Amino acid sequence: MDVGDLLELERALERDRVLDAAPEVEEVGRRVEPARELLDLGLELERLGDRWAVGERLEQLALDRAAELLAQVEGEQVEGDELGW
Repeated sequence: MDVGDLLELERALERDRVLDAAPEVEEVGRRVEPARELLDLGLELERLGDRWAVGERLEQLALDRAAELLAQVEGEQVEGDELGW
């Protein structure tokens, strides 16, 4: 126990024995940083998911277009065969 604590106790005893407790110090900084990192990670995962969805949609559009072109080419070949080419 240091002298400051003894003086505080002595003052409390002189003031009708009411002791003013020192406020507890919370180390918020250590808890805020991991929470911020988790939030940043969540946002990055959300962006990645959005990009993934766009990529899947583009892939589907490319496959649909390829199927249309293939059907068109096959249709032209059938028409050519019917004409005896």
